[in-house]
Amino acid sequence: MRWLSGDIAPVDAVAGDTGIRLAEVVQALQKIDTGDEPWTTYRGRLDLSTGDEDVRRSIAELGDDPRLVAVWEEALSAPWWTGPGRWLHADLHRGNLLFTGGELTGVIDWGAAGVGDPAADLMTAWLFLGERGREAFRRELREFDDTTWARARGWALHLAVLALPYYRDTNPLLAGIARHTLGQLLAERSW
Repeated sequence: MRWLSGDIAPVDAVAGDTGIRLAEVVQALQKIDTGDEPWTTYRGRLDLSTGDEDVRRSIAELGDDPRLVAVWEEALSAPWWTGPGRWLHADLHRGNLLFTGGELTGVIDWGAAGVGDPAADLMTAWLFLGERGREAFRRELREFDDTTWARARGWALHLAVLALPYYRDTNPLLAGIARHTLGQLLAERSW
């Protein structure tokens, strides 16, 4: 492995075109031929409902916010991805994105990478981006329909509600990513 220069950065310290740059990363990765690689058994699997019990338990542990339940249920009711599996990073959050002078310069930690539902990489719209970045990201990825974005919100929620109770007292960075994600998911709608 070669060293990649850059530092992690909060979304308010990165360039205004970061949503577009992240969309380019996702597009480049998802254009790579998957051959006959099987679907991943982790993020990006076809059936979000395999995490239903854990997600609902974590939502309850975090105060049982009915808005989070609504986001989760919308994701569960979205039709499964029927297209071919796509290569995924599946963990595009602040801790895995490197920036130099506010510009995206690298993506690290490919431990969750695999083939699956592209919604698993679209979740960065909430894991890292704010409203304006998310709008630009979605504009660049207009090939995906509303159901894919609903599953993406579900993947973001899944990661956040499981991470926050686990990392709340032990890992401020990952707990902060989870809090940011939940805040973005809840701010996105007028409840």
